[in-house]
Amino acid sequence: MENHDARELAHHQYLGTTASGTPAWIDERFVSADLRITLGFIEPHLMAGYSGGRKLVVPGLAAQETIKVIHSPRFMREPRAIEGSIGDNPLHRELLRIAAMAGHQFIVDVALARDRGIAGVFAGDPVRAHARGVEFVSAAMLQNLPEPVDAVITTGAGYPLDLTYYQCIKGITAASHIVREGGRILVAGACSEGCGSPEFTRYAG
Repeated sequence: MENHDARELAHHQYLGTTASGTPAWIDERFVSADLRITLGFIEPHLMAGYSGGRKLVVPGLAAQETIKVIHSPRFMREPRAIEGSIGDNPLHRELLRIAAMAGHQFIVDVALARDRGIAGVFAGDPVRAHARGVEFVSAAMLQNLPEPVDAVITTGAGYPLDLTYYQCIKGITAASHIVREGGRILVAGACSEGCGSPEFTRYAG
């Protein structure tokens, strides 16, 4: 077992630049492997629409030179790059492109129940299996409200997902879609590791 270090560019292979301008640097060990499998889980994600699948390759195994681009204002301010958005999400398409460039072959993704047990397993082709998992999770988790609400109480989804404020932000962005303008959002999180990484803490401070 080895850890991926996004800061070590020399440990990554340059696969080219996507048509929309993102440099694709992916961990050399993954690119050169005979079999390229990822393991993950699928839940709504604040930018990519849903986690899992292609996200295990990028940003999961990408160098920071790639990660900085996909987390730049170009995508962060994109109105279609939000929770539950897949079909028309430009970030989702970009992640699929880079994962394909890296030779992503097979996924094993799960959907989790309220008690963190496994509610569904989606394995096989990275695109088709992930799409099926997204369908399952969407049917189980997404709700439409008739109108915005005055206040929302949210979380970072509990341990270990609320170890830092950086991760708890995901609960805030999700709540922002249903609270009225001028409404209130209360987020509960342990944040036992503080704000987040040193880089994030410097900017947040």
